[in-house]
Amino acid sequence: AIAFLGIMVGTLSLGLMISILVWGISHLVGSHSSLFTIIEALSAAVAAAAVFAAGFIAYRELKASSRSRHLEGADKVFNEFNAEEKIADRGIVYRAFLGDNPKTFDALTEDDLDAIKSVLNSLDRVAFLVYADEDWIPEEIVMPWMHPIIHKCWRSLEDYVKYEQVRRGEPFFYEHAERLGKACGKWREAKGIKDTIKLVD
Repeated sequence: AIAFLGIMVGTLSLGLMISILVWGISHLVGSHSSLFTIIEALSAAVAAAAVFAAGFIAYRELKASSRSRHLEGADKVFNEFNAEEKIADRGIVYRAFLGDNPKTFDALTEDDLDAIKSVLNSLDRVAFLVYADEDWIPEEIVMPWMHPIIHKCWRSLEDYVKYEQVRRGEPFFYEHAERLGKACGKWREAKGIKDTIKLVD
């Protein structure tokens, strides 16, 4: 409201100054144009400026509201990733696939499979929020914040997802998680972030 009022007052003041200036110049050159006629002509411009100002303010408020909504969504997803059970599940997955002796897929235990499902579901949820038509959370907000987790999870599970896609005959098995993982890799590459992962207890 204050910004809108400022724009309107400034526009009106500028319009009046221009009107007086034009009226003065017209009299100097011998014209007999009425000051009120000139002001009336400029009133249309002032009205247009008011519409522009209102549109500008509305756009700015909508943009701020949209960014706030995006950050809130990203915060919820980040908090989910950092819930204790999710951290524990990622630890199981990392130890299964990133250690010195990674497990073969047929040697995975029920606990391993449950953890894998949990991690993939989390990735899938983030991917849905990022790539849905509604654009709930833009990629440029997610990647700088969450790329270390996303990258490590996907590097751990990429081969497993591809294996299951073939084994099940389902090429769409966790396709959204796959899309997010690959996008994360490209983002890190573009930023010059080295593709190194180390398992730390």
